[in-house]
Amino acid sequence: MKHKTIIADKHQTAAYYEVAELMRKHAPNVSAAELLAIAANMVGKILALQDQTTMTRAVALAIVSANIEAGNREAVEAFANSTPAGRA
Repeated sequence: MKHKTIIADKHQTAAYYEVAELMRKHAPNVSAAELLAIAANMVGKILALQDQTTMTRAVALAIVSANIEAGNREAVEAFANSTPAGRA
């Protein structure tokens, strides 16, 4: 089953930035691998909380997969478009 792609609204964007800020807050004391493990654990719990009468396992995993790909692509693009230190 194909799911539709949406543009994040202001509430979804605010939630994303709040989660990202919380991760940045803990980044000095938690390694990147540990942050990845924490995020994956949270995703697993959120998956378990889905209403199984409206969300199939396949659709849930497709949403997760598509958003992992989108996040990775956004991070790579941001890195590629950043200016190296000391250069304008």
